[in-house]
Amino acid sequence: MSKKLNIKREPENYSLNVGGYCVVDKTFGAVPMLKVTYADRHLDVKFHDKHTGRLDRNFRDQSLNCRACRFNDIRIEARELPATLSVVSEDQTKEIPLVVFDYNSISRICDLLDDQIEHKKVDLDLLNDEFVALSRQDKETEEGQLLGAVLGVIRHGYEEHFEAEMLALRSCFWRNRTHREYPNFLALLNKAIKPREFNAHGVSLKFGDADIQPAFWRNLRDFIDFLSEEFGPAFVVSGTLLGLVREGRLLPHDDDLDIAILLPATSAAEAAEQWLGIKNTLFARGILNENLFAIKNPPVLKPKRIDGVPIDLFPAWIENEKLFVYPHTFGDLTPADAFPIRYDVRTQTPIPAKPEKMLEINYGQDWRIPNTSAKLPWQMWNKNYRQFLNAQAFEKW
Repeated sequence: MSKKLNIKREPENYSLNVGGYCVVDKTFGAVPMLKVTYADRHLDVKFHDKHTGRLDRNFRDQSLNCRACRFNDIRIEARELPATLSVVSEDQTKEIPLVVFDYNSISRICDLLDDQIEHKKVDLDLLNDEFVALSRQDKETEEGQLLGAVLGVIRHGYEEHFEAEMLALRSCFWRNRTHREYPNFLALLNKAIKPREFNAHGVSLKFGDADIQPAFWRNLRDFIDFLSEEFGPAFVVSGTLLGLVREGRLLPHDDDLDIAILLPATSAAEAAEQWLGIKNTLFARGILNENLFAIKNPPVLKPKRIDGVPIDLFPAWIENEKLFVYPHTFGDLTPADAFPIRYDVRTQTPIPAKPEKMLEINYGQDWRIPNTSAKLPWQMWNKNYRQFLNAQAFEKW
């Protein structure tokens, strides 16, 4: 038997609307029927009288060996699911299932949210009430966990623990391949919080969409001055440095700040111990982002945001007159390539003494040519830094 079904979800009514056709042979008789079978009842539905497609004669014409039977507007009540749609012969002796319907409460809430986003009328109170009404079993499923995190992020942004929950679920998807519905929930979340988006940094706004005010640069300088006074010379690196040097601004496609701190360490093991100490100090002073603290990702530290912009802190040290800046610079530069620190002319932000050298190490010889699709070699970098990353200090992280 061949078939074509069109199933439209109707979240407002918590139902499905089904249409389409199926092709049956003449042994089903002149007047076959459709049957919707619920757990405790069934519903008989008549086909239309006309054939579909190329079988354009009346399906009662017994000269045909097969007939295509059309139907539409069959309402399936989702609260009574599961339900089975079957085609039944005229004499009730044959019954062939066409489809088993499934439309759970979590899918319905997602559909409600999607529909509300389309109409720019998101009712978070209603959606939250719907989520609260779910059973504990539903909430503990992978989809339930994702939905709870998505609704929390939409309501609270990066100010509550939901962002951390969403990042943890993201990690489950990418590292363990669990929570396979993550991409679908991510698309729904980003649709709801546009122009912001959720990515590896949490909820963020691309600098190209942001209104960067002079106060932002003052706040950034104040934070870097604090780090320098407390722990050692601090300066911007990676994407932040690339934007300031190449374009005289933050990169439009970037969304976070990258800062390195030069430690007094002279080995990878010492650097790990000192970096752990900095983490503990920042946490004790309430400077680390507590929502993300439970997500272990040594050695990247994530302080609280500056004017809503995420920050990544990276360790640096000098060993045998070679400069190490995790993750990209692995003894490729000398201390004189970075120190003494100089200041960006436009923003007065601390940068390495010879930033071009560090950018070539980080992004290659073509770093002056914009390439938003470039992939950074994290696997190679972490292999270079495996002694540092495997240091005993990080077992206490």
